[in-house]
Amino acid sequence: MDRSFKNSLAEMIVYMGNNGLQLEPYPKISMNNMAQQGDPIYHNTGHYEPVTRTITLNTHGRHPKDIMRTCAHELIHHNQNLRGDLDQQRMMEAGDGQYTQNNEYLREIEREAYERSAMLFRDWTDNKKYNK
Repeated sequence: MDRSFKNSLAEMIVYMGNNGLQLEPYPKISMNNMAQQGDPIYHNTGHYEPVTRTITLNTHGRHPKDIMRTCAHELIHHNQNLRGDLDQQRMMEAGDGQYTQNNEYLREIEREAYERSAMLFRDWTDNKKYNK
């Protein structure tokens, strides 16, 4: 990723931290540019590791704005972790790949991440676009 993308990513993270998200200590952000196998529709776009406080963004063949949306979503998980919502016992319950369908608590964790990240990302892009 180029310098412009990294600067925009940093600006978005600061914006989210200034608009309701506790993010400190900030997570480590790792970018994985390796190709994934199989149908691209089902590729993993990123994930958050609560123990190491690391966000991994899968970047291969993706539009920068899509990568930033993924980062925004994972930042919500980082915030949830700092609040104590992602304790090891609950995360162990995640188990299979369908945890959002099989576990009400984890479904709520994902719902919050989708909703809050979408709105904060939209607000940030609108503010940048309209110079606010």
